[in-house]
Amino acid sequence: MAGLIPSPKSDKLQIMKSQTTASMTLKAKRLRSRSGVSPIVAEVLLLAISLIAGLMLGIFTFQVVGTAAHPAEVSAQLDTCAADGANETCSLTLANEGGSDVQTLPLCTLGAAGGNLTAGGIVPAGGTLNVDCSVDGAQASHLGPFVSGWVSLSNGASVFFAGPF
Repeated sequence: MAGLIPSPKSDKLQIMKSQTTASMTLKAKRLRSRSGVSPIVAEVLLLAISLIAGLMLGIFTFQVVGTAAHPAEVSAQLDTCAADGANETCSLTLANEGGSDVQTLPLCTLGAAGGNLTAGGIVPAGGTLNVDCSVDGAQASHLGPFVSGWVSLSNGASVFFAGPF
């Protein structure tokens, strides 16, 4: 029969349990009443920010790579060569099939001799430029009926050519 009569200890325990439950319920209500962002909305926002940052980085990268990916692609075709006394002059057509313009330098060679490029300038992207490479008589040299040489460009490249003299 002793078990049927509530003891003072069990009453205190019951009161403490109900106070703890009430306290936890009150805290839960306070937490729910706070305004904030739900986890799903937060994840969507983080994904959107990541996508926008990735797109901006991609656009920047492709713009930088895009300008470097289309350099000047210049070729030279020998049109005519002639000797005027001791001087030799060859007329060339420079064709640029690349995506950027390029400037010619005033240097060229005919055979082993250095010469001067006349009527040089800018070879436009997708366009052509006619130039003359002249070597004076003291330096003029070519091998028989053929001539070869090169034209210097401002981007550090050299355009080689060869053909009949």
